[in-house]
Formats: sequence, structure tokens, C-alpha cells
Amino acid sequence: MSEFTGALILQDNLDGNTWTVFKSFRYYFDKPEKKGWYIDVNSGFVTDLASKPLVRKTGKYNRPAVLHDHNYKYPVAYFEGSLPENFDFTICYCEKWLTRLECDNIFFISMRISGVNIFSASFYWLMVRLFGWKAWNRHRSRDEDLSGI
Repeated sequence: MSEFTGALILQDNLDGNTWTVFKSFRYYFDKPEKKGWYIDVNSGFVTDLASKPLVRKTGKYNRPAVLHDHNYKYPVAYFEGSLPENFDFTICYCEKWLTRLECDNIFFISMRISGVNIFSASFYWLMVRLFGWKAWNRHRSRDEDLSGI
């Protein structure tokens, strides 16, 4: 079961549109005691919570919205955990680049575990599937701009 650890604490940037994550939090694909795949959203990350005014910018929608913004900008998940006994080492740390579909599916699941009902979560998932490509491609073009550095 997926879950968030840590509270979401945001600082209003006083520009009417963006907030900065004040305290880091983590999203686990599995229960934390089992370790496994996770995404860290670090303090200092700037988010607009939801790009469109149609999406609520309060309460149970906030952590999934911040996580989704983060995943579109930095589409990477990390793994920490034990491997089967037949491996020469027992602890593994690695990373996985996420696809846009994986980012959108994580958004859906994170909304559900945050208490968003199935109909609203499905609607917002559909909206990011239909229109999220613009933001995704904008961030990927920035990745290409940095590849020569």
C-alpha cells in the first residue's frame, strides 16, 4: 500500500500562484517498514499546486498535486531495500526514471490514499492524461537544454 510520510508544509510565495515546499516529505509505493520504491519531495521545491483553477487547491488535494508537479519536473523514483538471499549483497539503492503515464498513475493513487473520492480522482487523472503533455514536454525540453552542460 502506498502512503505519504511527513506533513505538507508550504510557504506562500506571495505571487498569487506558487508555493514553496517548506518541509520535505516522502511518498512510498509500498509501506515504509518494507522499504521499496519512493519519491522524495525536498524543501525548496516550487509548485503551483494545480495548474488550472478547476482543481481545488486545498486540503486532501495538496500533497498529490505537489507530488505530481514534482514528478513532472523530476520524474525519478528511488529504491531502497533487501534483495533475495542468492545475491552477494543484501541492500540495494537504485533509481528509476518514470514515464508520464507512471507519474499520472501515481497522482491517481496518491489522491485515493489522501481521501479523494474515486470519481474526482478519475476526473483529475483524465485531465492530466489529456492536457498534461504540455507541462511534461516543457520540462523535458529543459532537460535537453541541460544535457550539454
